[in-house]
Amino acid sequence: MRKSTGLRIETVWAVCGWLVAGACLGGAPATGAPASRPATAPRQVKAQERTKAAARAKRAARKKATVKPARAANRKAQPKTKAPPKPKPPAKPSAPPKPKASPKGWARVEKKQVKVVTPSGVRAVAVRVYVNKLGMGFGRIVPGSFAMGSPEAEPGRNGDELAHPVKIQRPYYIGVTEVTVGQWRRFVQQSGYEWAYWREVALASPTDAHPIVHVSWEDAVAFCQWLRKIDKAAYRLATEAEWEYACRAGAKTPFSFGDRADPRWMAYGGDASTASVVTAFLANRWGLYGMHGNVWEWCGDWYSRTAYARAPTTSPVGPKQGDARVIRSGSWQDVAAYCRSANRSGRWPGGRYEDLGFRVVRAGP
Repeated sequence: MRKSTGLRIETVWAVCGWLVAGACLGGAPATGAPASRPATAPRQVKAQERTKAAARAKRAARKKATVKPARAANRKAQPKTKAPPKPKPPAKPSAPPKPKASPKGWARVEKKQVKVVTPSGVRAVAVRVYVNKLGMGFGRIVPGSFAMGSPEAEPGRNGDELAHPVKIQRPYYIGVTEVTVGQWRRFVQQSGYEWAYWREVALASPTDAHPIVHVSWEDAVAFCQWLRKIDKAAYRLATEAEWEYACRAGAKTPFSFGDRADPRWMAYGGDASTASVVTAFLANRWGLYGMHGNVWEWCGDWYSRTAYARAPTTSPVGPKQGDARVIRSGSWQDVAAYCRSANRSGRWPGGRYEDLGFRVVRAGP
C-alpha cells in the first residue's frame, strides 16, 4: 500500500518536471500532450526572416515591373498639353527712321506733279524742286547743247541775236521763280542791307508773292552774297547762256510754249497795272515759272551787241567789261517780241526800274 502510493507521487513529480521544462523551452502549453513541433533555434529564426524578406522584395519587384509599363502606356496615350506661352513683354517704341540726307547739301528735295505748257500743249510732268535753307526752290538744269540766238526769219528778231551753237558744260540750279518781295524783305531785315524803295515796290509788286523790283544789279549781287553766307553754297546770277538754255527748256520755237505769244501763258502787253504773282502762269517744260514776260531779269554778263560773234561756244560768260549788264525775259509792260527766248537787252547796273527783278543760280553738280 505504501509502495504504490510512493510510485504515484514519483510519477506526478516526473510529469510536472517535464511540463516545466517544456514551458521554459517555448513548447506547447501543458495540456498533457507533447508540442506539435520542436522549438526553433535562434539561427533558424534569422534564416527564416531573411527568406521572408527576400520573398517580399521579389513580390514588390514584380508588382512594380507590372505597374510601370502600364503607366508609361497611359502617358503616351494621353495627349500632351502645352503650357500656355509666356506673355511677351511690351515692345519698346521704335525710334522714328532718320530722314535721309538730301543730296548735295539741300534742305530737302520735293517731288511734284507740275502742270506745264509746251509746244505740244498742256500736260503734267514730274519735277524735282531743290529747296534751300531759306525755303527757295530751284530746278536742276542738266548739261546740254542748244542753238542760242534766233534764226533770221523769226518775227521780232533783233540784230544782236546771231544764232550760234552753245554747249552748257556743267549742271546748275536755277530759281524756279524770280526772287519774291517776301524773300527780299527777309534779306533786308536779317542782313541790315541799306535799301529804301518799299513804297515804289508796293505800286508795281503789291504782295510778298510778287517779284521784287526796283533792285539794281549791285543789289542782286548783294543778295547772292548773303545767300552764300547763310546757306554755305555758291550763289550768283545766271550767265546769259544759262538763262536762255533754261528758258527754252528744249524748245526751238520763239517761246518755250510755241511760235506765238499767248496771254494765257505769260504777262505782257502793258494792259495790267502791276506785275503778276510769280506762279500766276504755267511753268515751262523744266518746271520754271515766269521765264517770258512779267519782269525783266538781271544776268551776270556784260552786254555787247557783237558779243555773240566772238564768244566761245562752251559755257560762255560774256565780255570781260562793258557799260551795261544783260537783262532777259521782257516784262508785263512790253510787246510780245521783247519776251521771246532769244531777245536780249542791257541796262546800267546801278539803275532801279519798276519792271526789273532777278532770279538766282546755285552752282553744283
